[in-house]
Amino acid sequence: MAAQRISEDQLKALEETLAEMEVSLDDVTRYNIADARFHAIAATSSCRR
Repeated sequence: MAAQRISEDQLKALEETLAEMEVSLDDVTRYNIADARFHAIAATSSCRR
């Protein structure tokens, strides 16, 4: 659902979040924060109408 309904702004935020996850592989706390943000964006975009 998220892939079908994601907005341009959400897609940009998702891309930025993935980049943050990539650079924080050695920092578990930073990575987990970005991972939670990733899932929040996916959840929010799947509910968008």
